[in-house]
Amino acid sequence: MSFSRDDERSDPLKAETTLVTAGRDTKAQKGFVNPPVVHGSTVLYPTADDLHAHRGEFQYGRHGTPTTKALQEALMALEGPQCAGVGLVPSGVSAISTALLSEYLREGDRDARTAALVYSFVMLAMSLAFASLYTHVARRPALLADGVDPAAVRRSIVRFSAIGILLYLATMVVALVSAPLCLVAHFVIALYYCFQQIRPTTSTG
Repeated sequence: MSFSRDDERSDPLKAETTLVTAGRDTKAQKGFVNPPVVHGSTVLYPTADDLHAHRGEFQYGRHGTPTTKALQEALMALEGPQCAGVGLVPSGVSAISTALLSEYLREGDRDARTAALVYSFVMLAMSLAFASLYTHVARRPALLADGVDPAAVRRSIVRFSAIGILLYLATMVVALVSAPLCLVAHFVIALYYCFQQIRPTTSTG
């Protein structure tokens, strides 16, 4: 009996068959038919360097788990070979704002700019919430993980919180002019935060 899902088939599966087989990897699941439901948020790494270098398939529960990966693979299989990929969002607000933006972005009129404005507003609200949480933790060294320099965290409040809020406010202004340009601005902001990392201190003792 083969447990692999990668067996070559000469004929495409019917939709009904794909529906009940896609997204399963019984070999990785030790022979069990359905993928396990992974309930978790924190993902542990061997070292802090591995964490900051993102050396792992999964980084955080809301960003993806083996369960959501199986769902993505199943949806891609159902869409067929023309599907470039499937994206899952971690919350209802993200789902609504992303759907609005993707639905109206190609229109190029007021609806597209309105959708971009809603998307930017959601991102601004998330930025405000994150800034509040980050500032709270940064001012309380006892809440920081071992190896993190409290002084470096406090110095980073401006670039992690205040700058982000200003940038997302700017995207709302850009959204009133051009929806595609607003999307590019969000991509640039994401790149900015990819490179703004606090490295763990290296112990010399």
